[in-house]
Amino acid sequence: MAARLASGEWSLPDVGDPLDPAGLAGGEVVMACAEPAGELLCEVLWIDAFGNAQLNTDGSGLGEMVQVEIGPRVVEARRAAAFGDLRAGEPGLVTDSYGLLALALNGAPAAAQLGVGEGDVVRLSTGRRAEGRR
Repeated sequence: MAARLASGEWSLPDVGDPLDPAGLAGGEVVMACAEPAGELLCEVLWIDAFGNAQLNTDGSGLGEMVQVEIGPRVVEARRAAAFGDLRAGEPGLVTDSYGLLALALNGAPAAAQLGVGEGDVVRLSTGRRAEGRR
């Protein structure tokens, strides 16, 4: 459609009826709740095709090593610049193209391996409080 519009083969009326922009609802991502220093309470927004769990936080205030609590389960995850920076099977938190953290495992579906799904609450913590939670 874009190619035909760009080439002049089609005009906008050929594409379909116009929509009233006032009737469109924008998507909203509610960011994670702030907890005590070094902790964030977040939600899994969706699971992508690779099994990564998209979180509703950019991870501000967290260190390089993060305790990830999913219900009773606690795993340690490393902040990484890219999914490929994680070792095979290593849990990690990667900032994705949305600027949000994704909970990932290199080479495996994090959601299935860690037992997390859409809508689940996840607590991220770093520092001394995280070490004391074990």
